[in-house]
Amino acid sequence: MPELIEEIVPTAGDVIRLREARGLSRERLAQRAGLSPRTLYNLERGLVTPHRATLAVVAAVLASQTSEGPPAGALAKNAAPPAHENPT
Repeated sequence: MPELIEEIVPTAGDVIRLREARGLSRERLAQRAGLSPRTLYNLERGLVTPHRATLAVVAAVLASQTSEGPPAGALAKNAAPPAHENPT
């Protein structure tokens, strides 16, 4: 029988510790994770039980964030889409 491997996701305390270690404000992390600051506050305080997908997104942002600048791919995400030629 194949062994199941669980994803490693941060706990509420981990989110606060990692966010602060990276010099991110709650608002900045929320923006980068696509959450409202209030939702992130509730998550950090353990007031809600977040979906695993939400924790995975927060973990990915924290893992890619350094205090030196935006996470990899952040600029590309906000870049204008490529222009398409009309076939006429």
